[in-house]
Parts: sequence; C-alpha cells; structure tokens
Amino acid sequence: MSKDEAFWVVIRAVGLVFLVLTVVSLTSLVSVGTYWLYLSDIGMAVDAASPVSDGKMVAETTAKTLLSNRVGEFLLYGISAFYFMRKGTLVYRFISRERV
Repeated sequence: MSKDEAFWVVIRAVGLVFLVLTVVSLTSLVSVGTYWLYLSDIGMAVDAASPVSDGKMVAETTAKTLLSNRVGEFLLYGISAFYFMRKGTLVYRFISRERV
C-alpha cells in the first residue's frame, strides 16, 4: 500500500466515524422529539394560573435548546460524513503535501 492509498484509507475511516456519530445523533434527535411530544401533552393540562406554569416554561426552553443542539449536531456530523466518505480532496491535499 502506498502512502497516498493510506491517506485515503484514513480519510474514509474518519468519514465512517462521522457516519456513526450521525446515526447516534439521529437517535438522540428522535429522543428529543418524543420528549417534545410528551411536553406538549403536559402543557395542555396546565393552565396559566397553575403553580407549575413556571416549570412548564423552563421545560419548554430546555426542550427548544436540546432540539436546536441535536439538529445542529445531526447536520454537522452528516455533512462531515458525506464529505469524508465521498470527497475529502481538501483534506487529502493538506495531509499529503511535502513537509520541510
């Protein structure tokens, strides 16, 4: 195996790691989605005069933050996995150039 082939194997392996992270973040995203549905069921039972309405607001804010974080992770890992598995030319050029 030549040095160039070894570089490509490493680049594809990094893509595989990002693909696994994408699948894990997808399951986490589904988990946050089910939490969001559960929260909406609880929110329908709580009125504005209830003492737990402040807790409901905190739970909604937490759910929005979790959802945005998980969507961001999913997109970042997915794009990275696609790049490393399909293209990877910029990374290859960076790691294969001669060092002085």
